[in-house]
Amino acid sequence: MTEATVQQNRAQANDHDFLSSVQEVTHFVINYLRGISIEYKDHQVESVKKPDGQTKYSGRVVFKEAPSHTDSHKQIARECFLHLGFAALGSVRALMTTASVRQEIWAKLNKALPAGALSEAGEQFTVTMNDGTFRLKSTSDGARSVLHVRAQFAPAFYAKL
Repeated sequence: MTEATVQQNRAQANDHDFLSSVQEVTHFVINYLRGISIEYKDHQVESVKKPDGQTKYSGRVVFKEAPSHTDSHKQIARECFLHLGFAALGSVRALMTTASVRQEIWAKLNKALPAGALSEAGEQFTVTMNDGTFRLKSTSDGARSVLHVRAQFAPAFYAKL
């Protein structure tokens, strides 16, 4: 993804007046997180290792999307992660950036979703609509700060082959 694409995704994120499905919410948030990872990719460094070889502080700044699949209820399941490593950004900056990105997404969804679709519980917020559910959770494990997205939704259409 080029810098122009990142800027285009941000402009589109600001232009969304209404998101009518979990599928649209998922697409919007995944593109937003992908753009954040591109924005911070130059901060990547080698991870700091413990003497036993385990990672003490992650040097990675990465967006990773797991392969989507159809579950037993014929819903599409999508999952992705934005990792901001403590060695890459510093622990405070990584945590603050994660919190800021989470807050930005919350604010944009709060404006773009119908009343009652968005709810919050601690470090997680959920979008519940007719086509499924979307969840964004903020976590940290001492080596990195992570935004984790999981969505399950009925596809907008089925292709008959």
